[in-house]
Amino acid sequence: MPLLYLSLWLVFEPPRVLVWSDALRWLSFPIAYFAWAIARGAWLGEYPYPFIDAGALGYARVLVNAIGVLALFVAIGFALIAYNRRGAIPASQPAR
Repeated sequence: MPLLYLSLWLVFEPPRVLVWSDALRWLSFPIAYFAWAIARGAWLGEYPYPFIDAGALGYARVLVNAIGVLALFVAIGFALIAYNRRGAIPASQPAR
């Protein structure tokens, strides 16, 4: 699904120049999902991924793992923005 979503975004998203802060805004869903997964796991005792299994790893290790995944998401976001800005039209020039 991530590759399909990326393909859809590259093909169908209206062209616009992305700003660097967009990558941080995109983190809202992964952070919310992580919080939900941890809360659900604490309640039910089962976690969707082994790297966030707080019952087996402890919360300190899960936090380190989550920060690593978050850093990967930020790097991917910055790479997408750099790709977008590479062919961007300056604001002073009208789009064709």
